[in-house]
Amino acid sequence: MVKWLIMPYGTLSYGVFAVQHSLMARPFFKQWLGRPCRSPRFGTPGLYRHIRHPLYLGFFLALWATPTMSVAHLVFALLCSGYILAGTWFEERDLRRVHPEYDAYARAVPRYFPRLVD
Repeated sequence: MVKWLIMPYGTLSYGVFAVQHSLMARPFFKQWLGRPCRSPRFGTPGLYRHIRHPLYLGFFLALWATPTMSVAHLVFALLCSGYILAGTWFEERDLRRVHPEYDAYARAVPRYFPRLVD
């Protein structure tokens, strides 16, 4: 049950159209509404203080936390996990380019799984 709550909480902690990596969604909606678009601010609300990608953690849990694993599910989970890992690399590259403070954040906060002991 928790795995299905992590994804919406991670999204809503930034707002539906203002997620941390909304480098394209926000300008689109601002232009559509005829409003000026400012550069997105960098922040770490909610779960983002403990892990850099809470939405991806939710997806990993949804893909892999299953009582039975068929071959089809395994192939699907492997492909989706590979897609998430590759996408994370591109996303973080863009975040580092847009937000110079992201480097310090990335050094201090784990990518997918929170630290159990600080």
